Amino acid sequence: MATLLTFKPSFYTGERDLAAIAALINTCRAADGLEARTSVPRLQENFADPQFELGRDLRLWRDVTGALMAVAQLWRTAPMTNLIAHLQFDIHPQARRSDLAAEIVTWAEQQLQQVGQQLNLPTRLHSGCRDSVIERRDRLEALGFLPVRYFFKLQRSLAEPIRVPTLPAGWLCRPINPQQEAAAWVEMFNQSFVDHWNHHPLTLEEYRYYTNHSTYEAALDWVIESPTGELASFCYSEIDPEWNNRLGRL
Repeated sequence: MATLLTFKPSFYTGERDLAAIAALINTCRAADGLEARTSVPRLQENFADPQFELGRDLRLWRDVTGALMAVAQLWRTAPMTNLIAHLQFDIHPQARRSDLAAEIVTWAEQQLQQVGQQLNLPTRLHSGCRDSVIERRDRLEALGFLPVRYFFKLQRSLAEPIRVPTLPAGWLCRPINPQQEAAAWVEMFNQSFVDHWNHHPLTLEEYRYYTNHSTYEAALDWVIESPTGELASFCYSEIDPEWNNRLGRL
């Protein structure tokens, strides 16, 4: 049964909200046993995404005292034959027995449908969660979401050496130059994932945004070049020092 609590939606009012947003997200992730955390600088980077508009795609909910209790982000893909958006939201553990989740989903649906009507495109709303966060999974399913895709995160210890592959004659494994080879990298990326589930083409603007992230590791961004000079394979890399330090990883 939902607890009768009162929350008021509000718009993002500027960078003065960032500390409260980061604190709320970190509180939720700790409560759910998730490893990731965020920070004011990380939020500033995320919200600078060319596909994200703060006034349109970010919404906050506060209690009667003005304390931030929920934050929702709506991440839209470039419209093609339909308009798809991913809803990411965090609700303070003290407010999860309320109707906030339903209110957030309703807000996201209305935002998405409004744009879909303007573009005359059908819409689809995605959200997701870790399978271990049972409360959130059950809440999403109760709100009409159905599992359509599962993703796995793999890890490998570097205590044992990685075998160096032998490439055919004329093929070259080398680091990419993200400034000079951006267009070729984007074309390679899009062709690599053209048949992938929910694929939407990466743009040059987005690629330049990602390669300017503080966690982007240019020295580990390698490609394989064919004998004719075409990019055939890639390894995009990021290293998050804060994550590693917090988890005691070198």
